[in-house]
Amino acid sequence: MKAKRTFIKMARKAARAYYSADIPADVSDLRWMAVQRRIRNNLIVIRKIYGLNQKQCANLLGLNPKYINAMEKGRYYPSLRCVWLFSQMFHVPIYLLVDHEWSEEEIDIWKNLGIDIKNKSSADK
Repeated sequence: MKAKRTFIKMARKAARAYYSADIPADVSDLRWMAVQRRIRNNLIVIRKIYGLNQKQCANLLGLNPKYINAMEKGRYYPSLRCVWLFSQMFHVPIYLLVDHEWSEEEIDIWKNLGIDIKNKSSADK
């Protein structure tokens, strides 16, 4: 809810600035929100690729399940620590979590790669 209110305030401020000639528009906050949204979506994709629910993911990362839920719902932005934990635990470079929008083809490739790894590890046992 807080993120939504903050976005609405910034959107109103940007609209006022855009329509008034004397105040230049500051869109840096809006760009940052787009980056945060992209990070949040990528973390959800990674969690789903590995077939984890929110509680399993939180336990694996050492985070509170409520934090994972709030982050995915957009009530909290993912912290740098959270992004780093995802990167380390799931072997995904940070730049893929921050700068990259995942296509359906890429998600399928990662899922298949995860299934292959699981099959090989179970065959080794």
